Amino acid sequence: MKHWTKKYWLTLLTVLCALLFAGCSTATTTSQATTQETTVAQNETLDGTWELTDVKTTLRKSFVLRGADPTQYAYAIDDLADWKPQLVISGNEAEFKYSYNFTKYYENLYEHIYKNAFPDKSEFKSVLYDGYAKILPALKVTKIEMDKETNQFDFSLPEGAIDTSNKTITFKETPTLLMTFSLGITMQPARPITYQYELDGDTLVVSARGNNERGVLATMKMTFKKVTE
Repeated sequence: MKHWTKKYWLTLLTVLCALLFAGCSTATTTSQATTQETTVAQNETLDGTWELTDVKTTLRKSFVLRGADPTQYAYAIDDLADWKPQLVISGNEAEFKYSYNFTKYYENLYEHIYKNAFPDKSEFKSVLYDGYAKILPALKVTKIEMDKETNQFDFSLPEGAIDTSNKTITFKETPTLLMTFSLGITMQPARPITYQYELDGDTLVVSARGNNERGVLATMKMTFKKVTE
């Protein structure tokens, strides 16, 4: 009888241990799966700050769009290479912004193109800034602050709308660099623009394609990397 009882309890204990081990294994597996799913979800979210990585390629596309002479503007690609615009996304809203000092670009613009027309460098700067100032009233959403003394530009285009179903980001106006180089498919900054987007982890690609104001098919494509906070 004692032998049978001992055998019974040993068998029961073995079963319980097996069940406990199985439960722990299942819990661990479930926990790992949940962690992996959470990590994927975090990596795939649009929320956060995204910084443009392909600056030179983006500028070349804009130069072609505006019909710029490559021999005149070739230096500008290097002058503006450290420009780092950002796309800040929160929920279904987006903002395109940058703060940048363009002194080097202005100096080369004057030396290579406008020096003969404007012997006085300060006169050239005044004409340039006056031209920018005339564009500002047409922009109802874009916010621009210019410091003529330091050549500091602060640009903000808020109120971007994100449609996750169609994977689009729409702005009421078109982002620009210095109100000169369009980041859309036309050279008119007051026009709305819709970008298609593709998200792959910490890489966000936005692109727009359509006919420009001359009826020519144009494409703008930009690649952003998520900024680690």
